[in-house]
Amino acid sequence: MVRKHFLEYKQYCILHGYDKNLGQPFAELDDWELAAAEQLASSCKSVCAALMVVKGRLKLEEVLKIARIEEDDQIEKWGLVEGGHDIDIADANVRISAPFMFLKLILLR
Repeated sequence: MVRKHFLEYKQYCILHGYDKNLGQPFAELDDWELAAAEQLASSCKSVCAALMVVKGRLKLEEVLKIARIEEDDQIEKWGLVEGGHDIDIADANVRISAPFMFLKLILLR
């Protein structure tokens, strides 16, 4: 599912010429969207995921999975560290959910 979204985003970027100029999609955002994109990119560690959320291409559950791919893989291999990984999961959920919901609210204006 995650791979499907990244392939869809790649096609979207190529269609709009963003593959040659990544600054262009950011230039199209207003100040509020840009603030949310910055927080999402920082929390997800992915500019692509942040842009996909701002453009309405990802649901909250999907972006949470994308943001946790690497750590979830490590947990599968080595196990969950209680008091470490579980706190990281909760923190990531808050840090990603907040700008996601902020974007939903600014769409209502």
